[in-house]
Amino acid sequence: MSENEKSEDVDSFTQQTLPGIHPRLQPLQLALLLGITCILFILLGIPLLVVSANLFEIVLRYDNAAEGDKIELNFQIDHDISGPVYVYYQLDDFYQNHRRFVISRDYGQLRGSNITQSQIETCDPRIKEGHKVDITIPCGIAANTFFNDTFEVQVEDQDGKFSAVVMKESGFVWGSDKSGYKDQPGQQINVTDDRFIAWMKPAAFSSFRKPYGILVDGLKEGNHRVVIGNNDKYTLGPRSFVLAKNAFFGGKNNGIGISYIVVGAVAGICALFIIGQQMLCPRTYSDAEIAEIKKGIVFAKDEDDDEEDDVEPTDGDNKSKAQV
Repeated sequence: MSENEKSEDVDSFTQQTLPGIHPRLQPLQLALLLGITCILFILLGIPLLVVSANLFEIVLRYDNAAEGDKIELNFQIDHDISGPVYVYYQLDDFYQNHRRFVISRDYGQLRGSNITQSQIETCDPRIKEGHKVDITIPCGIAANTFFNDTFEVQVEDQDGKFSAVVMKESGFVWGSDKSGYKDQPGQQINVTDDRFIAWMKPAAFSSFRKPYGILVDGLKEGNHRVVIGNNDKYTLGPRSFVLAKNAFFGGKNNGIGISYIVVGAVAGICALFIIGQQMLCPRTYSDAEIAEIKKGIVFAKDEDDDEEDDVEPTDGDNKSKAQV
């Protein structure tokens, strides 16, 4: 590297000597900031907690309800629930985040590309079905364990007969997720189905919910039941049917509001501690500190320059000066 190139690299940015601003907060100013934080977080947390607590949600576990291919569970709606009401299934102790589950798929095949057997080693050990020669479409453990229990929500009329509530089976996955799936000849599963796309998105934890449908018109007051087709053979843990309303921050989740309130409370306690400390044990400042505080802010570069000016010469420096 030439001398000119070296000189170009030596500037305030590369040498980390750019001026910076460091506010010098007094204890009461810090207490004020913490107090404002306390008020804001509590004012946000209480409405979030109230909205979440009032959200409609019904969770019906059915894996232990009965044996057989069909399960019927009754539930009561005390008042009309406006739409949309979202239908989910909830699985516990199912590890979609396991590495073999996550990597056992081929995104090229899901996008509709012509894939040979040698190109889909990531789908192992679910490349073929049994002793068939043809490749399974879609291949992989994730697709092979696609959750296929069915749910039908029914409402009881005045004559005591149950009729199905209209359920929308699409519109609950992101368009960006759906763009990675394309139908192709010979597929065993409709890969563009919203339910399949939602299943193929790995859950972060072993307990999770996946969307199944949307009751656009909501639910009427009265007796209801859900007829469940008990088809899935891969899920051994608890399985539940869920009906829920969503708010602007998602589904029922009291943890969000509680977190805001806890942070606000901690900030308030810290503010009170600082105020009490100043009242009981006030700190006295030197004249130099008071002068700096009155300035409001101190530039880091100026501080560095002042520190260099204040450095006393060492014995080595004195000797070199004496020799000169």
